[in-house]
Amino acid sequence: MRPPGRLRRRLHGLRLVDGVSPPHPRRLAGRRPLAYAAYQVGTVTGRACGDRLVRRIGPAAVVRTATLFTAAALAGLAAAPGWPYAVLAAGCAGLGVAVLVPLCLASAGRLRPDAAEDVLARLNAFNYAGVLLGAGVSGALGATGLFRLAYAVPAGLALVLLTTARHFGASPGAASTRVGG
Repeated sequence: MRPPGRLRRRLHGLRLVDGVSPPHPRRLAGRRPLAYAAYQVGTVTGRACGDRLVRRIGPAAVVRTATLFTAAALAGLAAAPGWPYAVLAAGCAGLGVAVLVPLCLASAGRLRPDAAEDVLARLNAFNYAGVLLGAGVSGALGATGLFRLAYAVPAGLALVLLTTARHFGASPGAASTRVGG
């Protein structure tokens, strides 16, 4: 069964933009959990290695490296020509994000040591709003068929963190450079 003319032209346009036909959702159904599993494996691996990396090269260098790695992985998800590449990119995104989040929390806690709980509460409120907004925007883009853009936008936003990387150094006299605090 051929789709009606207007829809057929729209689908044809997707083929021209992406270079390949969009896969049928039923063909991908069994593979969808693989990207999430790869992301989780990347997250666990990133957390297991993050502390040693911070001790070895310092928090600012880790933030710069992990930010670039995360942005590249998200861009890889946006540009993945097939599901195996998307699964690999999702695992790489997990590696980068797993190191960034604890470093952000530790750095925020050092901003005002006498009121660290307040600072972390504000950061978590901002984080919660970002999760809700991000899920809504990604869902809206996905609903329109712009899945690639749903990963490209956060890839660009991740690069904003590069501008703050120099502020992630441990404060003078800090007792620990552990990722978690």
